[in-house]
Amino acid sequence: MGRTLKRVPIDFTHPLHTRWQGYLCPYRAEECSLCGGDGYSPRAKELMALWYNFDDRDQAWHRHLTQEDVDALVEGDRLREFTRRPRTEEHVARLKEQEVSGGSGYWLDDIVYRPSAKEVNEWSKEQILAFDAMDQWICVRARCRREGIATSCSACLGTGEHWPTEELRLAYEAWEPTEPPEGPGYQLWETTSEGSPISPVFETMDELCAWAEKNATTFGSARATKKRWRAMLEEDFVYHNEGNVVFL
Repeated sequence: MGRTLKRVPIDFTHPLHTRWQGYLCPYRAEECSLCGGDGYSPRAKELMALWYNFDDRDQAWHRHLTQEDVDALVEGDRLREFTRRPRTEEHVARLKEQEVSGGSGYWLDDIVYRPSAKEVNEWSKEQILAFDAMDQWICVRARCRREGIATSCSACLGTGEHWPTEELRLAYEAWEPTEPPEGPGYQLWETTSEGSPISPVFETMDELCAWAEKNATTFGSARATKKRWRAMLEEDFVYHNEGNVVFL
């Protein structure tokens, strides 16, 4: 929930909580009509749907991995419960050495075991969340590679976008944001979106900070004193901290 100070004219009247037009690029690409904007090839989409197979979950791909699928997950370092957990007394000793040296006290630093597809499939049946989107993508990408098929849309090359003309694309790349007009006034802006004013314009910093103490937040619902607001705005670093955690 970013906050920043802007110096604008006293009579600046841009509507509060409305994005400043100068920050909004007028040039937009169109959604790729071939892939629907997701950037994937038809085969990659098909495989992604098979991964969870909501029509018949018992037949979902992730419940019936092949050895090639499992090997791809191992190479992607995604099956650590099998590959990096201690399996022998020697492994346990190595893990303790790692921890003493400042390394992980849970995972071994290298792969010590490569599971079979049968092991992984049986294990996944007992897990509520055995695999995530990264696992899915690793297997989809590996399967497409084995089949000699691209994972990206052939029309947009994975961007999910299409520019109607080359001129528009070049205009988009050349576009630069325009700041609001400068002036002697003090105004609080949010930077969570492209940027918009969230306070009236004040003649002095003290007036703005007094307003912010009662009407503005630093993060979530957190507030700050007038003195604290002034210090943060002068540093251009508005934040909220709880213990050792800083929220921006």
